[in-house]
Amino acid sequence: MSAPAGLSPVQAAREAARRGRWREPTAGLRLVLLLAWALLPLTAPSFQTLDLALKIALFATLAASFDVVIGYTGIVSFGHAMFFGFGAYAVALAVGKLGAPTYGHVLLGFLAGIAISAVVSIVIGPG
Repeated sequence: MSAPAGLSPVQAAREAARRGRWREPTAGLRLVLLLAWALLPLTAPSFQTLDLALKIALFATLAASFDVVIGYTGIVSFGHAMFFGFGAYAVALAVGKLGAPTYGHVLLGFLAGIAISAVVSIVIGPG
């Protein structure tokens, strides 16, 4: 396949992939999974089900970040997992130590995790 005028072969392949993106069955599957995720609290209101779904989503996000770091850069680095841990510990401590777990405590832990991660990244970033 020759590239159209003005486009490199890589650009032409990207454009072809972009045009066929919504014709693949994976786009519909992604939309169905997103809808199922959004409706999960209404269809399965038990705490255990929601807890399991959130754990799956968190670890899927961590696995996706490994895919980006290892797949695109070829660098095996576990440094970003440190920031994942900062956020997890900050939320867990805020929810566990401040009394009854509320969305306010989760938000406070989330903001504390961001602040701690920012400070640590400023300290270790220049090195």
